[in-house]
Amino acid sequence: MFVFYRAATQIGIVGISYHFDLPVIVTNVGGLAEMVEENKTGLIINEPRSELITDALNKYFTENLNEKFRPNITEYKSIHSWSKLADEIKNFILMLKGIS
Repeated sequence: MFVFYRAATQIGIVGISYHFDLPVIVTNVGGLAEMVEENKTGLIINEPRSELITDALNKYFTENLNEKFRPNITEYKSIHSWSKLADEIKNFILMLKGIS
């Protein structure tokens, strides 16, 4: 999934890509880069310039980064899942109540 914006807010496209185990190439605008682990779950382009986008696409395909990044995306999803968040909240509440 390639996300090239000149200006953006966190619109959810990175999360959707990860849901389908797709790495992302994003421009570093808005909140897009916040969910990308550079060279693990995708690539981050610092400026939305055509030559930088071309370089990132060439790297993605010549180094077969899709296969390299997929296990990292699976791990990212398990760490940032709704069930993991619910467990953390539950444990926090139990800690506040003094129950372990």
